[in-house]
Amino acid sequence: MGEDAGAIQLTADEMAPAVEDVHNAGRKVSIHAESALGVAAALRAGVDFVEHCNSLTPDLAAEMARRGVYKVTTLSFFYGVASQEPGPDVPAEYIRNARRVTAEAFEAQAGAPHRRVVRGGHRRRRALRSA
Repeated sequence: MGEDAGAIQLTADEMAPAVEDVHNAGRKVSIHAESALGVAAALRAGVDFVEHCNSLTPDLAAEMARRGVYKVTTLSFFYGVASQEPGPDVPAEYIRNARRVTAEAFEAQAGAPHRRVVRGGHRRRRALRSA
């Protein structure tokens, strides 16, 4: 939720060699992607898990389902920030961004066809072991 939560840090072309190396070692790859652009890049790179997916579109959710990619939600943090009121410790802009992210995420999840969703740390570890 920094200054530009939609900005991606690595392109698909930059991620793909690392993803390939990890897969060649027999391991799964998890990428942190908050925006639709980040999720799309992660899918093109061939990841197995996408963490956050806060602005997931129905098309990207369908693509994740088609590829068997797990979605690891992390909305509790954003929901907690969004439920606060602005004050000296929590700037109004930070709360506005959290409310936007939470609303977009819940809207995107409402009708998304994605079926491989992991919520919570212990479930994620279990999914990672069985995937």
